[in-house]
Amino acid sequence: AEWPGLEAKPPLPAGQMHFGTSVEDFDPTILKQAGGVLWVPPASEETLKTLHAALPCCRWVHSFSAGLDSIAGFVRSLSENTHVSNGRGAFSSSLAEFAMTAMLHFNKQIPRCQQNRKTRTWDKFVMNTVRGKTLGLLGYGSIGKVDALN
Repeated sequence: AEWPGLEAKPPLPAGQMHFGTSVEDFDPTILKQAGGVLWVPPASEETLKTLHAALPCCRWVHSFSAGLDSIAGFVRSLSENTHVSNGRGAFSSSLAEFAMTAMLHFNKQIPRCQQNRKTRTWDKFVMNTVRGKTLGLLGYGSIGKVDALN
């Protein structure tokens, strides 16, 4: 799948989405029927616990980000009937492209070119190339793997 981290587990029927930052933002009728929560950082673990406590039908919690460290206590407190998923891999391509952009930014001496333009100094220099250089990847997770493939 193109977005493996966003696959719904278990598959859910089409429904409605309601947005808020606290329990008070939601109609109580909606809270009684809600089957899942999409957690978007930096919402606090305490807010998530309070919201989940008001959702008697909640069977799925999805974290928009890949990491669950900041809500680990909450995740451990869930019943085994509640599925937890995260956004692992959802942003790998865009972040890998950003890493490539940064690499080219410094390799091509973009700050130097910008400063030259600003000061109207047109000094001549040899433009570096990436070809033949070695790229070291620290942490070969989903982002590093996409960088390596590109």
